[in-house]
Amino acid sequence: MDKNKLLQFKSNKRLFSKLQGEHKSLFSGSGVEFLELREYSTSNSAKHINWKRSLNSNTPLVNIYTDERELNITLVYLISGSLEYKDKKELARDILATLSYSATKFNERLTIILFSNKVEAIYSSLKAINGFEFSYHITNNLTHLGKSIDYNNLSFFLESYLKERSLIFLIGDFLDKNIDIKSISLKNELFALLVRDKSEESINAKGEIEAKDPISLKIERLFISRASAKSYNNKFKEQDKSLFKEFNRYGIKYTKFYKSEDILEKLKRLISG
Repeated sequence: MDKNKLLQFKSNKRLFSKLQGEHKSLFSGSGVEFLELREYSTSNSAKHINWKRSLNSNTPLVNIYTDERELNITLVYLISGSLEYKDKKELARDILATLSYSATKFNERLTIILFSNKVEAIYSSLKAINGFEFSYHITNNLTHLGKSIDYNNLSFFLESYLKERSLIFLIGDFLDKNIDIKSISLKNELFALLVRDKSEESINAKGEIEAKDPISLKIERLFISRASAKSYNNKFKEQDKSLFKEFNRYGIKYTKFYKSEDILEKLKRLISG
């Protein structure tokens, strides 16, 4: 079984079921007031089929009530040059695809946004698609090098674009400076999914190396001593520590992803935690 088929197979169970129960009233109002008629899908209960309207339209229709309305799920793929390191972009794409597949399979309201220092693409009202294949399609030819994330623009855009409270998943490596997403978390439930490679978090190399800046694209020759490696590793840890302290302060759920880990299991633990 190839990787794509394996991830789809593993994603067959409803990933957002716990959130659906916790956020019925938060996302859809309270009570059981009639909301709308919608075409029947396998995720709907047969007891809610409106037989009279279905016969008139020759299409099975169900009554949708406020406490049954689907979740609003927004997936934001953060396009940065640093995702090119050790092909972290492949891991980021797998995470996006797994979340997309689970959302579309169970008929949640899904929006996918590709963002760097600006909006690069928006795909909304994604339902009658295979979310897994679609995610691979839209990220397949993305250019990452030379790009970085502007978190001020991201916050401003999401606050103005999202009209209803949403579950927002930010997918990126979060290595940029001045990461401030607290304003997004005030009106939404926010998840930060950090795509990392362990070799970038702890340098063990010594001597002269050639390095290419993923943003400026400049190539430099650097000499790494034991002292400079130690200094880098300490700064990296402190930067993450400060970032996670901010996440905890504003109720932003987060986790790190590394290659060869079980993406679905980590997502389940994060969402159910």
